Amino acid sequence: MRRLIPLALALLFFAPASGEAQPRFLVSGGFTGPMGDLSDVADAGYHGQVGLFVQLPTIPVGLRGDGAVHKLGSGDALLADTQILAGSLSVVYHLPGISLVPYFLVGIGSYQTESGPAGAAAKTTDAGFHGGFGVNFGTGGLGAFAEIRLVQINGDPGSTRFIPLSFGLRL
Repeated sequence: MRRLIPLALALLFFAPASGEAQPRFLVSGGFTGPMGDLSDVADAGYHGQVGLFVQLPTIPVGLRGDGAVHKLGSGDALLADTQILAGSLSVVYHLPGISLVPYFLVGIGSYQTESGPAGAAAKTTDAGFHGGFGVNFGTGGLGAFAEIRLVQINGDPGSTRFIPLSFGLRL
């Protein structure tokens, strides 16, 4: 029993200051709206996303990695549906709040886009960036969030932009 007391004290000393410092698994989905040139060849669609968020101790900043699949339909029978696979890393800044915690996020990512004529769609992989705003609901273990982002993929010959609106769970 005497050996367990120093071990318990060491665990308390080295444990994160709050439960928010623990990694959180995120799962979400929602609406994806094309913008600019993308809206000429693709209709609004949907997406699914998974992520991992880690809050940095003692400051309102965290890091978040996400993977997403966006599917945008085509109103033209000669064009294939547009699909975008995304992997991104974001810095998240939380504003003060108790059960409703707003946040801003900004980050970079790699995006693989598959689009083009039906039956002969081409894949391209380009870098891009995003920025957005969201709100976390609830405290403790299980919570929810809603967020909106503006994503720009810098490709050749031009850039691709879309807006994902996501609703999800923090586990």
